[in-house]
Amino acid sequence: MPATSAESQDVIVVDRDDDLGSLRSKIESTAADEIFLVLPRESVVLRSPVEFRVFARMLQSLASEIVIVSGDGERRRLARMAGFRTRRGLHGLLHLLPPEEANRFRFRWYRFWRWFPIVPFLTLLTPALLVLGLVAVVLVVLPELRVTMAPATDVDSALLDLRVDPGVRQPDPEGRRLPGTMLSQRFEVEASVPASGVGHRPTAAAKGVVTFVNSRENVLVVPEGLVLVATNGTRFATDAEVRLPPNSLVGTRVSIHALEPGPAGNVPAMAITRLVEAQPPGLGVFNERPTEGGREEEFPEAAERDFIAVRGELQQKLEQAARDRLAELARDEYTVVPDSLRVETTNETFSPGLRAPTEEVTGRVTVQATALAYANAAFNELAEAAWAASLPAGFRPLAGPADLTVPEYLGLDGGTALYRVGVRGRIARVMDAATLAARLRGATLDEARRALAAPGGLGAPVAIEMWPSWAPRAFRLRLLAVGSE
Repeated sequence: MPATSAESQDVIVVDRDDDLGSLRSKIESTAADEIFLVLPRESVVLRSPVEFRVFARMLQSLASEIVIVSGDGERRRLARMAGFRTRRGLHGLLHLLPPEEANRFRFRWYRFWRWFPIVPFLTLLTPALLVLGLVAVVLVVLPELRVTMAPATDVDSALLDLRVDPGVRQPDPEGRRLPGTMLSQRFEVEASVPASGVGHRPTAAAKGVVTFVNSRENVLVVPEGLVLVATNGTRFATDAEVRLPPNSLVGTRVSIHALEPGPAGNVPAMAITRLVEAQPPGLGVFNERPTEGGREEEFPEAAERDFIAVRGELQQKLEQAARDRLAELARDEYTVVPDSLRVETTNETFSPGLRAPTEEVTGRVTVQATALAYANAAFNELAEAAWAASLPAGFRPLAGPADLTVPEYLGLDGGTALYRVGVRGRIARVMDAATLAARLRGATLDEARRALAAPGGLGAPVAIEMWPSWAPRAFRLRLLAVGSE
């Protein structure tokens, strides 16, 4: 319902230590027609459905209208279930608060800098950057690797990015694209969770005794089944007919029972003082003692959070089940692209319904799983062909298959799957200075010697030295041909 304007308004902010009793006291202390009850995140009261229901009952006798203000969506939902109006914030109401309290709820962007100490951070970081700069100069700029080289054969390795593209029909080594295949499977998944809701079922009606008095001059007859009402609204009926003599102020007792079973019929003494219908003149009624015996039992029932939990279980099972089903379909011939998995729900059922008595809640979904896949053999062939095409002019791969690493999946890009694979193979080449420099840049002296002298490597006499000799590795190279200084 839309909120109507009230003659007077007030705002009450809940403290961390407030409980339901203190909240009622605060509310009763104000005479405003419309009260906005603010629940900050740190407050511990009013966090469960039971608390909101109890709170609503406590406020039934108040004439003021209570509006719950909270930034927590779950709290606002529980408040609405209990019959309260809700608001997300205090926009337009801050004038009702004291200035220091209103400032607490105003947004201040500059408060962010209180959490980020810029000056201490820069003070701590500057010496480290200076040290790193000095180390970079000593270890990167100054050292030089001096190499005398001769042409030979080598082993080449490369990291290649290949795309699995469902839009192409033939492998493309130059464009590094491989045709993709769409795999599809339809299946059903079921999951159950224990019911966490607690329902209440009345089992016994309260009983008691009331006393009738007659202040008239004639006899009054109280019929069996006369309906009485307590201060809390619970109705009772008499168990027998009673004849009241004139002026019987001592009173006559008769047993009664609550018309509805449950603990609501357990009312205190002097709570039953009137009839449901118009009371005859001179007839009085009251209960000297509390009524007793009204009971209810608890039973498990399906709660809203159970359906959320079932959906979570189904989601976890769906993803794994979809991967397993498509993996069975792919076998060893294909590889399924991880992020390409799509699960479309075609049917979803839950049983039993909300608030139904049950031990567990069960959900069933029927889904259609699809994913992009590629042929493993075709991928290996494309990787070798793309590696061969990537060799510079004057290089060619030697006979024999190249060594491939396990493909690394990099993600989806524009409907295609991007993979990175390492390819290593022997090549024949005419070694030049630029190629050797690119290969040895950043190497240590020992690494450079092993690379140039390894069996099956260059296999040619070389001379290599580091300047200055204490440098661990060099990023600058001086390449000399055989016979030069």
